[in-house]
Amino acid sequence: MLSELLQYRKRMQTKAYERSVRADFGEERKHITAWVRDRPNQRTDVVEAADGGVTANLQEMDKVMRNAWSGVFCARTPEEEPQYERFAQRYGDLIKKAPMARTPITAEQLREVIRKKPEKGACGVDGWRMSELKRLPTSILKAFADLFNLIEETGQWPRQITTALVSLIPKGEGSAPLKHRPITVTS
Repeated sequence: MLSELLQYRKRMQTKAYERSVRADFGEERKHITAWVRDRPNQRTDVVEAADGGVTANLQEMDKVMRNAWSGVFCARTPEEEPQYERFAQRYGDLIKKAPMARTPITAEQLREVIRKKPEKGACGVDGWRMSELKRLPTSILKAFADLFNLIEETGQWPRQITTALVSLIPKGEGSAPLKHRPITVTS
């Protein structure tokens, strides 16, 4: 009986949350943004190992998480490129082709985009913080613009730029590795 009441309560809380999110997304998203921002900091202190035990050792936690998530994140070896032909065979009828006019990216455009970003926040793999990017001289922004334009022309990203940080946030459903939500941060 108690179990059924708890399940009912959880369903009602979930429905109330869904209504709230729908209402907020229809407006300015301010309530959902405040809710995410003001949530208590969640972190993983222990992880359930494959043998059923738990570990708080960071190296062991990393190994357990990597083993659990490697099939998801590493479907291919780093050297193996995705095969567009296989993708096109499977999904080609869903791809709409349209010509795209591309104008070169300028240092001024980069500065304007950077200016609009908030200064707070963690840096990416490259180590740059938004507050530092905002202080870069135009000559450096021009070099970045040249790099982005080269990437647009060739379609090739430097491998160093394709690296990302993956943090696993607990869902609150236990300490097993797959009971965490991956959040990926690029630069």
